[in-house]
Amino acid sequence: MRALIDRIKNTRHLTLQPKQFGSILADTSFSQNICSKVLKIQRAVCYSPLSIKHSRNHMKMYDNFKALRALAILLSGLVADAHSETFNAADLTNAAQQWLQQQSADQVQIRVHPLDARMKARECDAPLQFSMVNPKIQSQNSIKVLCSGTNGWQLYLSARASRLVEVVVANRQLAPGSVLSMDMVQLESRDQLFSRGATISNPDIVDGARTKRALNPGQILTLRDLCLVCKGDMVTIEGISGTLIVATSGKALSDGSLGDNIEVQNLNSGRKVQANVTAVKKVAINL
Repeated sequence: MRALIDRIKNTRHLTLQPKQFGSILADTSFSQNICSKVLKIQRAVCYSPLSIKHSRNHMKMYDNFKALRALAILLSGLVADAHSETFNAADLTNAAQQWLQQQSADQVQIRVHPLDARMKARECDAPLQFSMVNPKIQSQNSIKVLCSGTNGWQLYLSARASRLVEVVVANRQLAPGSVLSMDMVQLESRDQLFSRGATISNPDIVDGARTKRALNPGQILTLRDLCLVCKGDMVTIEGISGTLIVATSGKALSDGSLGDNIEVQNLNSGRKVQANVTAVKKVAINL
């Protein structure tokens, strides 16, 4: 039928046989609707497919080229409309949200900023195409939505991405100088973008550590909030040489968190050395 419609639209003069015209109407469930629209353009009489089949004499009315061409245009328009889809602001926002979520890792949460609800609905007779302005997902992203259909259009949406990580947080109010125990902290999933400083993912690290400032319930603990070795603490100094480890007692001369280099004094020799903080009340030096 599509070929026949194109032929009607592109031919300056065409005589259509009754059975051909009947096949157009027979193949179209809305034939009477089409025909009624043609009547507004050219005087004609609408017949059902069966009446057309048995009334060849009446088909001469449809030899008029203008009426046939109008019918072809209406047919093609209705065929296109049958495959087009209308999208309002909420539809486009949700579609972009689902597409972007599929492009990201499981730990990444996506929030597409909604389009203005007052935006005029848009039609598209082709599948919507989505793409990122920047191929790599960042904290702030722009999504391009493209309709490549007959009356194509495009628009952009903004989206925020957050990466969730497991971090140690305080589960109660903690005063400066508090010695932490396992029941004072807990693991929670938090947005990495809002985690300032070196966060802690293993609660065992902070067991026995001391807070350097006040912490509120739900606040993320960072290494700078704690001293695993505090000034004046009695510590274990481990001397490491390959696979050989020699331990001795010492005294911390300054505060230090995990990975910090601090000054300690060997209690046996009285010697002061720089050592690396490896755990609560434990430091190491390379021999």
